[in-house]
Amino acid sequence: MKKILKKNKFLKYLYRKIKRRPLYEKQETFKEVYIDDYIIDDNSFNVLQKIDYELLIRNNQKNFKKWKNFLHKQNLKKLNLDVSDKINPWCYPVLARNQSEQIKWLNWGWKNNIDVFTWPTLPEEMSKKYTSAYKLWSKLICFSTKTPPPNTNGT
Repeated sequence: MKKILKKNKFLKYLYRKIKRRPLYEKQETFKEVYIDDYIIDDNSFNVLQKIDYELLIRNNQKNFKKWKNFLHKQNLKKLNLDVSDKINPWCYPVLARNQSEQIKWLNWGWKNNIDVFTWPTLPEEMSKKYTSAYKLWSKLICFSTKTPPPNTNGT
């Protein structure tokens, strides 16, 4: 199902109209379950072998810079990050003024079919609302570099 949604923008749009946005602003939403570590299977290995990593990195870097320009105008606090040619940025992170603004942007992304999320899921002892880690986390917003921001025509 995920592969179909990735390739068809209309189906992804319909999916988001029917399904509710995940509660990214809640720590409990993405708690990871422990899984045993096994060797990679042949099918997964073959998929990884076929990826053009240089193209993937170039596209992610290009979209990273576009998000930087787009979000610069949105009163969100940028983090001091620059893309070197040696990294593959998977998101453009910024800080909102508060969690209400964070939630506004999460809703904006969902409504506009753009991947916007929080990160990371904090360990249990750090996920209490009074900790400094939680206070910082509740303002962090990540914009996926898999797609460019709106109105950049994908170029």
